[in-house]
Amino acid sequence: MWISELAKPYRTALPRQSMMAAGVDAAGRIAVTPGQVLEQNTVPFFTPYGLSYRMPAGQEPLLLQDDGQVVCLGVKNDPGSLRPGELRLESAGGASIVLCGDGSILLNGCVTITPDGQIQTP
Repeated sequence: MWISELAKPYRTALPRQSMMAAGVDAAGRIAVTPGQVLEQNTVPFFTPYGLSYRMPAGQEPLLLQDDGQVVCLGVKNDPGSLRPGELRLESAGGASIVLCGDGSILLNGCVTITPDGQIQTP
């Protein structure tokens, strides 16, 4: 939701075609249009504080162009089985941390740390 707040001033000031979906190719470059690719290290990413990432191939970033400067507002994601209020950090290699709605933490889908600090394994 913070992204929609960030983008509010641009919605009326910029033409609609300034927001664009793109893809990430096998080399990790952002494919904006056929024949136009951008290196990820040249595109600013807007994320919550403390989070940094480099998109792997196959991701669908949302880009905003303003006066020729392209920025990435985020990446399309699938919340899967997350319930309201939960958060999942996930790597391309399969590692994951889920902050669960009940206060527990689920590591890689198999180790749970309860709100009182107990470690549970299958």
